[in-house]
Amino acid sequence: MASTGWIDWLNLLVSALTLVVFVISIRFLGRQISEQQRQIAQQQLQIEKADQQVTKEHDWNRRKAVIELSLDYSSIERMHVRRRLEEYADWYDPAQDYATLTVEQRREIDESLAEYGLRPIELLAEIGLLGPRTTVIHATHVSERELELLASTGATVCACPTTEANLGDGFLPALELMQRGVPICIGTDSNTIIDPVAELREIEHCARRLVERRNVLVPPGDDGPTPYLLEIGGRNGARAIGLGDPPGEVEIDLDHPLLAGVARADVTAALIFGDAAEIDASPDGSRTSALDRARYVRNAAYGANKCRYAVTRLFEASGGSAIYDTFELQRIWRDVNAAAAHNAFMRDKLDPAFGRALLGLPASKFDRIGH
Repeated sequence: MASTGWIDWLNLLVSALTLVVFVISIRFLGRQISEQQRQIAQQQLQIEKADQQVTKEHDWNRRKAVIELSLDYSSIERMHVRRRLEEYADWYDPAQDYATLTVEQRREIDESLAEYGLRPIELLAEIGLLGPRTTVIHATHVSERELELLASTGATVCACPTTEANLGDGFLPALELMQRGVPICIGTDSNTIIDPVAELREIEHCARRLVERRNVLVPPGDDGPTPYLLEIGGRNGARAIGLGDPPGEVEIDLDHPLLAGVARADVTAALIFGDAAEIDASPDGSRTSALDRARYVRNAAYGANKCRYAVTRLFEASGGSAIYDTFELQRIWRDVNAAAAHNAFMRDKLDPAFGRALLGLPASKFDRIGH
């Protein structure tokens, strides 16, 4: 019995020692695994930092990035505006990247001067966000100094004259821009209409009101403003979005009833300065119906929202990495959502307008169907 008890104690001791060795081994192995994981994580972090640096220094410069900034100092904390602009300027290359910058109202100028001692375009120039691929939208109240900055940096001005008229924002200094060689293109906030010909016509008409004479925007060698206005509506717009040249040509139906009696040499001038009904006219000369106009804008809104839905699905399927600046899809997602959120694509307004037109009901004063 004594020997049996001794053997039992020995077995118990061996088991205990085995357990201790096992625990020590597990803890040692765990430390090794943890150390390996730490080293791997550190290496991964270094790789990510290096990749981000390469992306910042190279990929941004190769990519046609679009920045949309608004100098609306009442809606953004003023203390953060300049810092945000400087962050963009860290990777923005004026020679390769694209930026759109909204400068519209006198209030923005006053608040910029009060906060920074600089007017908005002066601030953008100081930070480094003006260049040949920069488009300044509206630019209705620019100073002589800002005109010089636009000209010297090769920036483009995008005019939205029908919207500026509707909101009472002021006049585009078109003559001063033309004289300094600053390219002008046209856009629309779709506040009243979407009509490129009306935008071009309004640019010349505003210039006439300001200087009190006809045929204002006429570069040397031209006999009227039409060629310059067509350049604004074509080549300059293509340049502003990086196309280089206009994507195609417009064929004019010389047999159209609205052009009856117009000399061939005057056709383009007739299109620019003729009645706005030319745009809404059907091939036989009759006007487009209210139902068709409602359908057009409804379909545009539908397409914009379908595009937003498709990009959002891709964004959601890309996982957590999609939120990082280095991931191309996050920029596309932001741009598409910003565009689709525009008032022109709000289906809660446009669908009821289409429904009323479809049922033959009178339009509501809140309907926006392109007129």
